[in-house]
Amino acid sequence: MKVKDIMAKEVATLRVDDELSLAEDIMHLGRIRHLPVMEGERLKGIISERDLYKASLASAIDYDPHVKRNYMKTVVIREVMKTELV
Repeated sequence: MKVKDIMAKEVATLRVDDELSLAEDIMHLGRIRHLPVMEGERLKGIISERDLYKASLASAIDYDPHVKRNYMKTVVIREVMKTELV
């Protein structure tokens, strides 16, 4: 069996300037835990559900979901993504 036989053919991606709220939506709706982050045609990093959790205010304090959502609209992926790629 080869990687090409089991890999996803179409991959959801984010741009470095997308809002965290978009990442949260894509992950939730697509049941995805990690998303590659692109700048133009170049892979610049990756963001995970854990990265979103750490970045959200709700991880530190028990806020209303609407407050968390509004906060996540103010932070862009570039500020949270991991840039160390293998």
